[in-house]
Amino acid sequence: MRNIFNKVQGNPLFGDISYENFDKTMSCLTTKSVSYKNGDTVWLAGTPTKYIGLLMTGSVRVSKNDEEGNTIILSDVFAPSFLGEIGVLSGLEHFPVTVKALSDCDVLFLDKNKATTMCSCACMLHAHLISNMLHILARKALMLDQKVEVLTRKTIREKILRCFDMYKGKEKKFTIPFSREEMAQFLCVNRTALSDELSKMRDEGLIKYKRNEFEIL
Repeated sequence: MRNIFNKVQGNPLFGDISYENFDKTMSCLTTKSVSYKNGDTVWLAGTPTKYIGLLMTGSVRVSKNDEEGNTIILSDVFAPSFLGEIGVLSGLEHFPVTVKALSDCDVLFLDKNKATTMCSCACMLHAHLISNMLHILARKALMLDQKVEVLTRKTIREKILRCFDMYKGKEKKFTIPFSREEMAQFLCVNRTALSDELSKMRDEGLIKYKRNEFEIL
């Protein structure tokens, strides 16, 4: 447990907490810690919802396959954050999404029943984790709302522009964390059609780009 504590020190999910309190709460939540390499599968769609994951370091990608077997990228998640809490809190028996490591990462798995309800000793860290889970859920709900806005656009160009709005902020130059194939999966469009539309936008003087680096003109 000391090794896990060393990894999460300074993590805003835990705040300024002593090792003794950390050890007490983690023991209460029946946890296990797993390290993953870039590209490893954290869990596949269909995995039983026995745990809520706490991403302590690194990043992961959440995706799912449609009925035709096409991969749809839902989101990239960066530490510190929870994984699978939506499926657990929704009462699902199995996770509907696949989670894969985007970089080397460490995941702390918390027993789903104990992680979502206060323990008998009502420890402060446990209450802190539940409070943070609610804040993260709210942020994820906002992200999902933005993704819905992208998917409801009728044309590929409209989807691209809405995607740009999500990542550029107030800057004209920005980077999208996707390859061209991954961007097509995120927008739920054909890769060739996406590349053609980006080329048209460049030729019309609307944008410049090199790989996943873009500039709005």
